[in-house]
Order: sequence, then structure tokens, then C-alpha cells
Amino acid sequence: MTDLPLARDPILTLDHPGGRRALRPGDALAFGRSPAPDAPVGEDDEPHLGLSANPRLHLRAGLIEVDDVGWRLTNTGRWLHLRVVEHGGPNRLDLQPGRAARIPYPRCRVEVTTGDESVGFDADCPFLDRATAPGEPALAGSTVQGLGLDRDAGYFRAVVALCAPRLRDPQSDEVATVGEIVRSLNASPAEPERVTAKAVERRLAHVRRKLGIGASDAYGGSAAGLEVRDAARVLADLVLRTGAVTADDLARLDGAAGDDGGGDGLGGGAP
Repeated sequence: MTDLPLARDPILTLDHPGGRRALRPGDALAFGRSPAPDAPVGEDDEPHLGLSANPRLHLRAGLIEVDDVGWRLTNTGRWLHLRVVEHGGPNRLDLQPGRAARIPYPRCRVEVTTGDESVGFDADCPFLDRATAPGEPALAGSTVQGLGLDRDAGYFRAVVALCAPRLRDPQSDEVATVGEIVRSLNASPAEPERVTAKAVERRLAHVRRKLGIGASDAYGGSAAGLEVRDAARVLADLVLRTGAVTADDLARLDGAAGDDGGGDGLGGGAP
């Protein structure tokens, strides 16, 4: 049995762009948007780790709580997801808003993606209880806006179809091909007319331009093969990690939340 550290000893070390923090059992640390330089500091303010001044980042994106055998991470944001990636291993954990888990990795990186940047910190915790458990809904942070996608637009259904493999299996890194997206949309009663590969490419190109990750190829890359596939994964990763697309959106492909689609398949919000 591994000896536990004395209560006064650090059990969790965080390395972040601004330096290093050591936390002990009983400590709690919120993290998220950096407070404004002129913001008043009260005696009752909780410890806070500012990761970025980006207004898209929740003021309280997450909460770290340390005990004698490890630490617990809670996503206290409104829609941004937290990703925990094991260092030196294949495992990762994605936390949706309002969810919590005891982190089972001795060394890992915690990241939050806002759409225009990815920020986070590295955590080192050798003493662990490796059980994981969901948490109760948590309070949300305060944020300017998300990615601003029109969830009733045809382009949003195309993005949902692109992300469908990951939505059905969160451990998957796959994304749907254009052909698979076409078949998925054409099988959906939400589409008012038959969708072509070109229409799908236009929809995805529109989303990439809207999010500022455009490329010369409509599917997301300037070349064929792996480069195009990797670019499609970048788009899927962005919308999933920011909470812009969730598993609940699969219902949109079933016509549960469709719109009139629009003549060119872009739907609402098209240029």
C-alpha cells in the first residue's frame, strides 16, 4: 500500500503559463478567465487561476478540489467542455458543463478551448483514488458568447453529421467523410430536398469561414487525403470541445429540430 503524504505536503502540482501552484488536501482552486487588472479583490474571494483574458472563456471554467488521495475536477462553465489528457498514455476524459470526475491520471493536461485559443495547465498528482464518478450540476460561469452557430441551419446539421462518430463514441477520433455525411443527411427527414456532396462541402466551408478556420478546400484542407481528413478533425474537435455540438444534437438528423433548410442547403445564417 502506498504511503499517503502528510497533510502539510503538496499532493497536486499545477504548471501553467504564469508559473506553478502546489495544492494540499483541503485546498480548492477555481480557474478560468483572468480578472480585469482593476477588478477589486475582496477578502472572501476564492483562490483563482487565470488562464486567459479572452472574453469567450468562462470566468469560472472549472474547479479543482484536493483531498488525501487525489483530486476532483468540476466543469463549472456554461457550455465550454474541459478535456483531460493523460501524459504518456492513450487516455483522455471530456467533462461537459455541470459534470465532475475524480481524475485517475498521475500526470495529465487539462485544457479548455474557446474557439480562438486553447488554454490549460499540466497537473502532477502521484497519490490517487482511481475511481471516477459523475458529479451534480454545478453553477455556470459568466461569458460573452459561444461560437455563434445557428442550430436550426442546414450547415449545423452537416456539422452534426460530421461529428456523429464521436458523438456516438466519445473515445473515437473519427469523423464522417463527405459521402457519409451525404448519406446521413439524405436519410434525415429534416432535409427538405436531396443533398449533394457539393452542398455538404459548401455547408462545412461556411462553418469554417464563420469560425475563422477556413481553408481553400471546402471540406477543410488545401490538399487531398490525410491533410483534408486532419482538417475535418480540427473542425470536429473545435465544435465538440466548445460544446457547440453535443450528443443531443443527433436528434436534429432525425427531424426533431429541423428547419426549412434553404435552397442551397446552408439553411439559416448562410451568406
